[in-house]
Amino acid sequence: MQLSVRKWFDEAWGTCLAFSPDGRLLAEADTKGVLVWDVASGRQVQKFTGHAAPVASLFFSPKGDQVIAGDEKDVIRWWDRGTGKAVRESRGVLLGASADGNVVAIHRGKGRISLCDIVQAKEVRHFPFPGKYLGCAGYCPYPPAALSANGEVLVTTEGSTALLLNTRSGRWADFSRGHTDKVVFVGFSADGKQVISAGDTAVLVWDAQSGQYLHQLRNEWELIGAACMTADRRLLATGVADGSVRLWDLASGRQVRRMPIPGTFWPLPVFSPDGKQLAVNVRYAGRDTAIRLFQTNTGKDLSGFSADNNQGGLAFLPNGKALVGLDYSLRIFDAAEGTILLDCKEMCTQGIQTGLSVSSDGRFAATGCPKDRPPSGNIPSGIALWEFLTGTRIARLEGHEGPVTALALSQDGRWLATGGWEGTVRLWEVPSGKEVASRRGHRGRVLALAWSADDNFLASGSADTSVLLWDMSALRKAPGVQERRLREDEANKLWTLLSSREAGPASKALWQFVASPADAVPFLRQRLERPEATEQEIKLLVAALDDAKFEARVRATSELEAVGGKAEKALQSALRAKPTPESRRRLDELLAKLRAPAPRYSGQQLREIRAVQILEYIASPTACAVLRGVVQRRRGTFLATEASTALERAEKRGKGLPAGGKH
Repeated sequence: MQLSVRKWFDEAWGTCLAFSPDGRLLAEADTKGVLVWDVASGRQVQKFTGHAAPVASLFFSPKGDQVIAGDEKDVIRWWDRGTGKAVRESRGVLLGASADGNVVAIHRGKGRISLCDIVQAKEVRHFPFPGKYLGCAGYCPYPPAALSANGEVLVTTEGSTALLLNTRSGRWADFSRGHTDKVVFVGFSADGKQVISAGDTAVLVWDAQSGQYLHQLRNEWELIGAACMTADRRLLATGVADGSVRLWDLASGRQVRRMPIPGTFWPLPVFSPDGKQLAVNVRYAGRDTAIRLFQTNTGKDLSGFSADNNQGGLAFLPNGKALVGLDYSLRIFDAAEGTILLDCKEMCTQGIQTGLSVSSDGRFAATGCPKDRPPSGNIPSGIALWEFLTGTRIARLEGHEGPVTALALSQDGRWLATGGWEGTVRLWEVPSGKEVASRRGHRGRVLALAWSADDNFLASGSADTSVLLWDMSALRKAPGVQERRLREDEANKLWTLLSSREAGPASKALWQFVASPADAVPFLRQRLERPEATEQEIKLLVAALDDAKFEARVRATSELEAVGGKAEKALQSALRAKPTPESRRRLDELLAKLRAPAPRYSGQQLREIRAVQILEYIASPTACAVLRGVVQRRRGTFLATEASTALERAEKRGKGLPAGGKH
């Protein structure tokens, strides 16, 4: 078969074309009518004029003796090729024609679509249109639509959603199965069986087990810029481009309230812990920013206060009385008065901070932060961990290849998930600040992250329009860890590893304890009840630095590092006593670590935090009893706080992980 290309020039509108049934003629839309061309010669053979607006859709009749044209003023004319005159006129939007040309679909307005028989020139059936708007989002002079060859299926659009009509049954079906633009929010339903995602103009609900699309919450074309969910995961709030906040009941899929905020755009909403209030970070046209509080059940505007440059994030603290805001500094506001309770500005000198996640106990936060030499535009390329108690930064984490675009602390606060510009999801251990895993799956930047209630799953949403669900439970067991009994010497080695600043060996030791609950619980009770090392015990550890056995020297070094500053006097005394070269090397290394900038947690503190974490994960009655003992004996200390929150979570977990058993 030979193909040839014929070109000709005209000044017609040219928005749509249609061939005659025999393929010899080509009809072209014009600004006021229709032009008909001879395909073989390229000559114009006919022109129909009389439309008051540009023609946007046209078809030939089955015999080719008529041209049906619809214009942008919703006028449809049947043009007779023999006389060049309009023989019929109708009102509506011409959507499509069947392959034989016998049937055309017309949108009559007021939610009605008709099928018309061209030969008989009459309506044969009509159907209600289920949507609110017919057509695509944005400028679209005519809605895209098509009728199947046999006239039994009509496909058209409502916003970014494709809809199918079965003309036999009269039933509509939603053809779209996913987002058409970036996903800005992900979250889990109350029972954990569904994943909710928000992006483009829709909120979608997915089955968490199979990943299948379930249904959609319609948003009337308005683009969604942010979203949040109540703690009980029953109510969703979306901030949309028109400056309003929409409230959705997730059980019914119904929009229950729309709260317009005049003069603003892209509001950022967050719920209070009890869900009774909604705080909204708003930006006005003059780039001023403010925080406004609304009553959830009535939509009443309660109060508001200025929050200069608060563009990076917003979150309530667990008590519901304070808000965490983010820009060039990390600030805590009194939610009622708007006064600044804490300002970490002196720690945020490298540029604007973006992305915010607050731990469930309200003691820590993670933010995106620039490196020491921020890239152009101060786009965050690292992660900062903050402690609210002192207002100081605990650590800065580096690992992403580009800017950090999403953060989520796990429910137990032990893990931090981050998403990057490069599409990578990374997992960090909060106590050590070390990266423990990296996962790739998205082809665009990660914009949203959310943990399930049990921290076993992580959902991620991306600019590539996809939502991915990650199984994080596997990361709780390091390779090679099996449930078995522990000997005393093995338990001591694992105890030493728990003080490591390297997350890999510490995590492996932690999970070996979890997998051995019968031995782990009594061992940890003894260690946590033991008072801090005495001067005599420290002297014995220093002497062991010169032990004949290599393992004893390594263990003594780790134990002294865990003891921290309390061992400095004994180390200096040993160094003045002319030690052996091996002992001197270890003494110098230990003293150098002590004189380095102090980390937030000493080795001993890291070890005790991880020990509490082990007991929480075992979650047996005896493990909970040990945690209660720590709370009572260490009252007023950081470890008592750790144990208290861990005990609360462990009791909620009940039996906990399978490794917990009955111990």
